[in-house]
Amino acid sequence: MLADNALQSLIEALQSNDDNRVGTALTVLIEKPAADRRLLPYLEALLDRRSACVVARPFTFGELQLLAARALAEERGADRRRARRNYCR
Repeated sequence: MLADNALQSLIEALQSNDDNRVGTALTVLIEKPAADRRLLPYLEALLDRRSACVVARPFTFGELQLLAARALAEERGADRRRARRNYCR
């Protein structure tokens, strides 16, 4: 779970009008999910955002919603794994 200031910074990035900033935040969450349920509504809100962005390296372009869907899946998976670990303790 993220600290409040880290969460707020990430939410601001996800709500930004700058597609590059949003794409970078989503890429960070894909590579290292936060396992924080408080992010889910913000990720779900991006599923309709069809702006073009870089979705992979080398430069592969697609819609921002593709990154949002993958980040949402990674975040949900990480949250479930965290919950399972806590349950088994």
